[in-house]
Amino acid sequence: MQGEGNAGILYCNLLRLSPESRAVARQVIEAALNEIAELAREFDLKPVEKDLTATVAAAMSTDWVHLCDARSDTLVQYGAVDPRLAQTLDPRLNRLAEMALLLAAAMKG
Repeated sequence: MQGEGNAGILYCNLLRLSPESRAVARQVIEAALNEIAELAREFDLKPVEKDLTATVAAAMSTDWVHLCDARSDTLVQYGAVDPRLAQTLDPRLNRLAEMALLLAAAMKG
């Protein structure tokens, strides 16, 4: 709710809300957070830690699959593929796929 979105190198997430809708959403979120805080106090609930290493490892494994599926030999199932992609795109996708596996392994160790 702080802005209209965020952007990476190859994506841009947008949240297009009118100022009125944004204000209503902020009020509802604030009320919900207050309610949660009251429940936590009333029932003496403590925050739970969530270790994200397994989540990141799983995401990197999934990313590895997507990167492998984007190689030129797999893209032919969608239509004609320029044969030069095997030399220009595939080595870079292979490097990125290897990095994804390295990150997945790093999360496990």
